[in-house]
Parts: sequence; structure tokens; C-alpha cells
Amino acid sequence: MFSFLNIDGPFYKTLAKISNYMILGVMWVISCAPIITIAPACAAVYAAHHKVIQNGNGYIWKTYWQQFRSNFKQSFLLGLIMLVILTIAGGDIYILYRMGAEQKPAFLTVILVISAICVMWMQYWLPYIVHIEDRIGTVLKNTLIMTFAHLPQSILILAVFALCVAINLFVPTLALTITLILSPIIYSLCTYKSFVRVFTNYWDMTDGNAELEEKQLEEEKV
Repeated sequence: MFSFLNIDGPFYKTLAKISNYMILGVMWVISCAPIITIAPACAAVYAAHHKVIQNGNGYIWKTYWQQFRSNFKQSFLLGLIMLVILTIAGGDIYILYRMGAEQKPAFLTVILVISAICVMWMQYWLPYIVHIEDRIGTVLKNTLIMTFAHLPQSILILAVFALCVAINLFVPTLALTITLILSPIIYSLCTYKSFVRVFTNYWDMTDGNAELEEKQLEEEKV
């Protein structure tokens, strides 16, 4: 009758998973506060979700901040590249929107398609660096190949990203804190399997996770 109270039972496992997701959302909001740290925060969310929630290794708080620090340099640089690309795309869309030329719809469609491809491409960058160490140039090249080689997953990931952005754009100001916390949870839940389907074509996710743990242990000893 009281089997659901067993600490190893499904009730406690589900409760622990929900708690981890909520903690993850709160930590993401906190670490995004300086704005310039959004990319490292997103990389840490993916890493903590992959390692703790999906694979049961470590603790969510400790793992999140370990990953935030260890991936900070690369993720910050990739975040700057993202900012440049998005600024150029946004500027082009704004200029075309203000134009009165008859060709505006055609040009605007082309820019929107290119922008969508760029967003799909950029979403692979941070999960990629969590699993494997590479130079920035190699990361950009390999993830571009992944974007087109696994287009159905890329489109699904783009749709989830657009949903998360829309949720935060169209909610009342008082509810914004709640939706910001929920955004990384929704994104992680809806995209993780897509990322796994893509990445397992290139390396063993378990081995990559083991290498990550070994690296963390070495850093802690130092």
C-alpha cells in the first residue's frame, strides 16, 4: 500500500526530476542576469540536463556551475558570434520592412529563410561543445553539416525555440519571471531527444559523458 513512499520508487524519482528541472530553470535565470552570460548559461543547462537528469550522474546545482565555468570561454565566444549574426539578420529584416520596393516580399522571404537556417545552425553549437572539445572553426563547420544532414530534427528544434521565444514575448510582465524559468525546462524537454538522435551518429554519448566526468575530477584535484 505504501510502496509509492519508497525512495527508489517512481513517485520519488518523478518528484526529484521535477525538482531538478525547477532548480535548473532558476539557475538559468540567475546566470543570465548579466545578459552577456546567456550563451554560457544555455550550455550549462544542456550539460546539467544531459548529465544529471537524463543520466543520473552528480547533483544539479554542482554540475550546472561546473559546466558554466568549464565551457565559459568557448560558449561566450560563440555567443558573441550569435549576436553578430542575429544583429545583421535583424538589421536586414528591419531595412527591408521599411522599404517600399515591389520586390520587398521576395527579399524579405529570402532573409527570413536564411535567418531560420542560421538559428537552426546556432542551436547545435552549445550542445556540441558540451560533448566534444574542438576549435571554434571546427565547431561551426561540423554543426553546419549537422544542420542540413539532420534537417527534420533541426526544424523541430527551431520550432521549439520559436515557441519559447513567443511565450516570453506575449505574456504579461508580471508573469515574465515564471515563463523565463519555464523556458529552459520546455526547451530541454522538447529538444533533448532530437539532439541525442543527431549526436549519436557522430560519437558515443555515454563515452563522451565519461570523459566529461574524468575531466571534472582532474580539475577538482588541481
